[in-house]
Amino acid sequence: MSPVTIAKTASKGGWKLWFDSYDAFSVGRGSSGTVLAIDDKLVIKTYVEDEEGERDFRREKAIYEILQSGTFSPYIVKFVEEWESGLVLERLRGTLRSRLKEKVQPCLEDRTQWIREACNGLGFLHENRIMHGDVGCHNFLVDYSGHVKLCDFAGSKREGELARICYEIRGQHPDYKIGNPTIETEIFALTDDFVREMFRRGKLPLSEVKCARMKSIIEECWTEGYASVSHVSQALSSVPIRSKASPRRPGD
Repeated sequence: MSPVTIAKTASKGGWKLWFDSYDAFSVGRGSSGTVLAIDDKLVIKTYVEDEEGERDFRREKAIYEILQSGTFSPYIVKFVEEWESGLVLERLRGTLRSRLKEKVQPCLEDRTQWIREACNGLGFLHENRIMHGDVGCHNFLVDYSGHVKLCDFAGSKREGELARICYEIRGQHPDYKIGNPTIETEIFALTDDFVREMFRRGKLPLSEVKCARMKSIIEECWTEGYASVSHVSQALSSVPIRSKASPRRPGD
């Protein structure tokens, strides 16, 4: 859904006349808050009603304002407006983690597209001097066209701050310092399907990766071989996949 479409939907404002958070259907829940469905195009993220919840709300709102103050990125979930101490966001299909658990498994082309889009979203965040702090398949959402977008910035780290969240154990670099995500730890967490202790012992769980080039890229992510996520994205362009029609960019 493009920013123009979202703006038109929001400008109607009809949902504000009938929406009740107490009766709304929950479509997501995390450490910082709950995501409630407004309609088929919009959701609202609400926060815990305490001091910590207020801090999460203020930080996420401030980060969205930074991200949407300039060039539009189609790889970040769109913030529409603030309403009743919540953030109205575009609605997507579900998390990438849920998609990967579906019975019909995605092909290599789709997986490669998703990691490229994940790199683009994370790279855009880093360009704005923000570290996400909780990179993983649970914080990438899949839209109805099959593209992924990065979400959940309530605990992310701006310059001069500590992160208010940390990576999941399986996506956490062994040298990660709580509250201080870095480019290296963010790239490491992009490859979310490994066991931390195996990595610590130098036993990289790559045996199930059939594509030699993809295996090499994953290993480089784990061993700090890339200086930025844009370098990861460039490396992914060399992955040999069967040709198919170029996917539309999210928002087209």
